[in-house]
Amino acid sequence: MSESSQQGWTRWWWLRVDQAGRWSAIERRTVHRFLLTWAFAAMVTGLPAWLFLNDYLQLGSKRSLIVWLIAAWPLNLPGLRSLASTLFPREVMRGDDAAAERLGGRVHLPTNEFWIRGFWWIDALPIKGSWSAEQMQVRERTLLIALCIFVPTLLVIAFEMMSRGISERGSALFAFLLAAPAALYFARRISVARWPELVKKADDDAVRLANKAVPPRT
Repeated sequence: MSESSQQGWTRWWWLRVDQAGRWSAIERRTVHRFLLTWAFAAMVTGLPAWLFLNDYLQLGSKRSLIVWLIAAWPLNLPGLRSLASTLFPREVMRGDDAAAERLGGRVHLPTNEFWIRGFWWIDALPIKGSWSAEQMQVRERTLLIALCIFVPTLLVIAFEMMSRGISERGSALFAFLLAAPAALYFARRISVARWPELVKKADDDAVRLANKAVPPRT
């Protein structure tokens, strides 16, 4: 059963800021937990990113911080709900129930959700001991492939831009923004083609883990 058939409830209800005025006190407390989780994820992953932007790209402290804050939200979003459900299971469950009651639906997390299957492996903060051996293998192999794609792609783009008169800093930043998503995308496709059964098992485990965090309720 898809989310669209749940009469309005969606597992992303806490991103609907246009409905913030109608959130109950319970929902607002849950949203605060999601924001705290995002801040935690951003801080943990932010130090290496800030060092890269500040020291290697030489953007400066303030610019590095601004760039990372802009990038931290989408980069940490895929695993944010799962992490929040692990850190604050009761609050997330109560918020889901309150949102479902307000929207006239029911809490349901589909087992074949495209987002989970496609992006679980880029979770910046995998919970130690919770991922299966297949998930760890797929993540390690995929990220290794992504690194092998990313480095030469970054260098080729950066050198090409510098040869056209663009500054070293600007070339490096633009090349990073182009090379990173391309490397992640092609690494995933290569992993699926090279180890289809292993990836399928890892995807299934990721879905079960996400659904276990906040189980379906009627």
